[in-house]
Amino acid sequence: MAVGLLGWAARAMPRRTGLNRADVVRGYVWLLGREPSRDEILAAQAHFGAQPEPLHVFQNGLIVSEEFRLRRIHVQQVMRVDPVDLMRRKIVLVHIEKCGGTTLRTMLASQVAAGRVCPEHFNGLADWTANELAAYDLFAGHFDLVCAHVVPGPCAVVTMLREPRARLLSLYNFWKAHRPHPSFDERTLVGLAQRHSAAEFFGHRSVVRHPNIRDAMVGQLTRRIASPILADGFAMLQPDDAILAAPEAALDEAWQALAGLASFGLVEQFERSRLLMNRQLGLDMQPVAPQQALDTLTSPMLDPNRPAPETMTPPLAAMLDALTPLDQALYARASHAFSERAGRLA
Repeated sequence: MAVGLLGWAARAMPRRTGLNRADVVRGYVWLLGREPSRDEILAAQAHFGAQPEPLHVFQNGLIVSEEFRLRRIHVQQVMRVDPVDLMRRKIVLVHIEKCGGTTLRTMLASQVAAGRVCPEHFNGLADWTANELAAYDLFAGHFDLVCAHVVPGPCAVVTMLREPRARLLSLYNFWKAHRPHPSFDERTLVGLAQRHSAAEFFGHRSVVRHPNIRDAMVGQLTRRIASPILADGFAMLQPDDAILAAPEAALDEAWQALAGLASFGLVEQFERSRLLMNRQLGLDMQPVAPQQALDTLTSPMLDPNRPAPETMTPPLAAMLDALTPLDQALYARASHAFSERAGRLA
């Protein structure tokens, strides 16, 4: 897979010591097209973590690996662009965290042939060749909407929204439930969630303007470039970011983008969302059990002794209101439009 290393470097953390889990996972997914095992993550951290520039050395290590060489041969000899592949409709799921995306991805995957779900889960679609992208029919990941435009051929782009305060609290509880790991330190949102109460977390200086927190749904629909990463390792919205500098314009752009999608749904009305997407996309998705729901999820990444999830309180709700004014306005518009569209199902 052809990778734009300059693009990767722009998204990477500034020079630091150590190699965190996210670095290793992204490296394997972007360069080798698969997720690493737990042993591979630990081995990479142990081998490259002590290097002066661990991320750069790790990336180069993957590029010169035999697995990467064989993958390039596969791309060049097998995955050649076919006009039929280019013109076949693709489905792109812009997965906003804790908005039912994993469940929807499972249902969408049932509608495409085996092996035709792209393994890219992050904002790395632009690093793939047209040959590779054309070989897949479903793309589902935590993409910014702008990334969907690099997929060749006709695309049906979909997403799911959730009441913003509930989404943030669910995200916090999910992060807090993770099993402790050395990579989850004070320079990661997961690490902060594990060390602080919800009120402390959402009031933390590295959280209140983080692009994954502050009006994150609007941001994912409108973002053009990644927010810069500061010296403490956290991305942060800058004063000239539209979400802060021109909020009304950012909200209007997000709404126009959402309204222009092939379909969108709401977590709170998931079954009606399934039916609406089936009709609008010509699919036959069947219901599946909710995925990634914390109260039923069993996973080795979660701490079996995790604390009980925090619940919404009036003071916490007020904090979350301050972090989601645009997301709440977008969700209100989306709820009204969804009710009108879903009402036509009857």
